[in-house]
Amino acid sequence: MEKKIRGDVSPAPLSIPIPGTCMPGASKTRLLVVDDDTSLLVIVRLSLERNGEFNVHVARSAPEALALLETQTFKAVVSDYAMQPVNGIEFHALLRAQDTSVPFILFTSMARGYFIPSLFDGVLTRYLSKEEGLADSCAALARALRCACNATGQGREET
Repeated sequence: MEKKIRGDVSPAPLSIPIPGTCMPGASKTRLLVVDDDTSLLVIVRLSLERNGEFNVHVARSAPEALALLETQTFKAVVSDYAMQPVNGIEFHALLRAQDTSVPFILFTSMARGYFIPSLFDGVLTRYLSKEEGLADSCAALARALRCACNATGQGREET
């Protein structure tokens, strides 16, 4: 039989973050991810929110995203290219007419060469491919978002 000593209290667990994650109580980076593929939206959202660093909001079209952007602030926008009725580049132009500062990352399965003029003209913040395997692509997206979002403190919320 184990003898319990009066006043013996187990130490509280330490809260040590895993590299690339947020401490409990830290603010999260608010993101907007736009894609007409609902299953992909779910996967990307779960992947980005997994470590508690990002708070991901989703939209299934550019018009839906623009409506969200009228009432909410996001630190960055991630968009697919091949969407209807407005594609990713057209969405980007509409977004820039409203807000020139939010980073815009095109996350698409279309070939990179198609977007090179937009990248060189400074139209896009970044292009990332979904074709390299979704897990690797989401990890690359998270790294790109960290870089893009470190420029300003806007778009964060308290948890």
